[in-house]
Amino acid sequence: MKRDASIDILKGWSILTIMLLHYEKGIFPQYINIWCGSFMVAAFYFLSGWILSLKTLPTLQVHLAKRLRSLGIPYLTFSILICIFTFGLCVFDLLPWKILLRDIWKFATLRGIGTLWFLPALIVGEIMFLLFKKHHL
Repeated sequence: MKRDASIDILKGWSILTIMLLHYEKGIFPQYINIWCGSFMVAAFYFLSGWILSLKTLPTLQVHLAKRLRSLGIPYLTFSILICIFTFGLCVFDLLPWKILLRDIWKFATLRGIGTLWFLPALIVGEIMFLLFKKHHL
């Protein structure tokens, strides 16, 4: 499969816009935030699925093992680091313990702590796509 620069550019803009939404504090009018939040996240996932559909895919097990390494390890690592940091804040009474329990729950149920939700969402979305493609195309 030959790379298409326009897809890379749109995917890059989607990622940058999503990051900007997480960091900006009232710089842009609300309607721009709403547009970026609804369109660019959808564009990122759409393009990720489109790129995945163009590839010659290995078996589901091989693809899942690869994605667990590339997305699962960062999810696990950053979730544990966040929980350790939150634990420290709780020990010094800077945060209530229920915050730590909430974060552990979000981590364990794959909802993700903060913005880490997208890693399990991407893995689950790809698994669903591969299963659908295998059984219906």
